[in-house]
Amino acid sequence: RKRGEFKDTALWRGKVLTDARGKAHVVFKLPDNLTTWQIEAVGITKDTKVGTAYREIVARKDLMVVPLKPRFVIPGDTFLIGAKIFNQTNTKQRLDLGVMSNTLTFTGDQKMTLSIAPKGVEIIYFAARAPATIRDGTHQFVVSATNNVYADTVEQSIAIKRNNTY
Repeated sequence: RKRGEFKDTALWRGKVLTDARGKAHVVFKLPDNLTTWQIEAVGITKDTKVGTAYREIVARKDLMVVPLKPRFVIPGDTFLIGAKIFNQTNTKQRLDLGVMSNTLTFTGDQKMTLSIAPKGVEIIYFAARAPATIRDGTHQFVVSATNNVYADTVEQSIAIKRNNTY
């Protein structure tokens, strides 16, 4: 499935009630960020005793794509959209890479094939142009890396800023 929900905080709950043994279970879905998440729990009893606990969990995939993009574009800009591809497997992977957008124009290839060594990382770029006619909002784009076994697809956006220079 396409990843596109990226958050700085996966869950915040100000109040979680425990059972008679002082245990509680919290179930939630992680956002699409592939990162190390820090979990912090703070407990307070009715008589104001305080306890804390910390844990880390790692969200990762065997094949990961991290889009590389400008913070914003000005209508008419030419720029590069990149992807940093991580092969977390122990075998060489031959991947089909691609980029697409409904609003951006690509001035070169939108698809390519690449081999990445075991535990290897590669960076690729696609040449793009922001149409001069779209002056507000964002440009959405999707970057993907796939083969017969692994896949990662990420949707991101780039803010559109007007050229305010005189």
